[in-house]
Amino acid sequence: MHVLVMLIREKTSLHVAGNTAIRAALELIQQRGYVWKKGSALVPSFKAFAVVQLRQRYLDELQRRCPQGVARWLASGARAAGNPMTYLESRPRRSL
Repeated sequence: MHVLVMLIREKTSLHVAGNTAIRAALELIQQRGYVWKKGSALVPSFKAFAVVQLRQRYLDELQRRCPQGVARWLASGARAAGNPMTYLESRPRRSL
């Protein structure tokens, strides 16, 4: 979502009109319920904040468990849709 906000700001600052990729992304986040329209503005929904908070908790836990793996994932050009698990160290679980 952060990347989308940056794209919107970039589009606005450059006064680019009719960019179909940005328009499609805006329609997608509206369909998913992440934003709602108030006049010409898009307002983030509670669902969007919940998704961001959940992702933040997940990434914080990964960082706590394997900081080097998260660093490798970020250095590789991590994407929101990417899977960081391939960069994390696999450790066998201890049995209780």
